[in-house]
Amino acid sequence: MTAERQFLGEWRQIRPDPRPASILITFESGGRVVYTIEMGTVQILELTWRLDGEQLVVNQSGAPTVISRFRFQSPTMLVLERDGERSVYVRS
Repeated sequence: MTAERQFLGEWRQIRPDPRPASILITFESGGRVVYTIEMGTVQILELTWRLDGEQLVVNQSGAPTVISRFRFQSPTMLVLERDGERSVYVRS
């Protein structure tokens, strides 16, 4: 399975503990990603994504590009690292 296909679907952040918010990332084919933050209210960001080697590149119109190193710890666990910070997501 290609890395792009491994990303597809919904991923919920578990580390660092996102409470009191809930963070969900939904990767779709065709390069669309939806980033949802639930904290009393729901904030939804629609972005684009692509892979460049071992890096995840996320773009939002009018905002800086975000580049994170990634690895799959298992088929259901995704680790993203950016600027020395690590976030862990599980497949929803």
